[in-house]
Amino acid sequence: MRIISGIYKNKEIKMRKQLSETVRPTLVRVRTIIFDILSHYYYEEEFSFLDVFTGAGAMGLEALSRNNFVVFWDIDKKVIQNLEHNLKNMPKLTKYRILNVNALKPP
Repeated sequence: MRIISGIYKNKEIKMRKQLSETVRPTLVRVRTIIFDILSHYYYEEEFSFLDVFTGAGAMGLEALSRNNFVVFWDIDKKVIQNLEHNLKNMPKLTKYRILNVNALKPP
């Protein structure tokens, strides 16, 4: 799984083996379509992105790579640890916040 575009284009998004049975990353085709639609409305504009049920973090990392602010929401601490590991390997990405919350009962 890799980032499609932005400053970390082609950078691998790693997922720990223990998560691979419970987390299903967003397909590349789906991410491409979503960000193509968003770029049509926000051409050369920054926007905020909420990655709810973060999982592998592919959607949020894609938005970060394209220089947008991202809030990651997930209840699973293992998912958050995996996300933090991926973010540590992408030091230029700083416009984000990680929340350990139940997305079905937002704060």
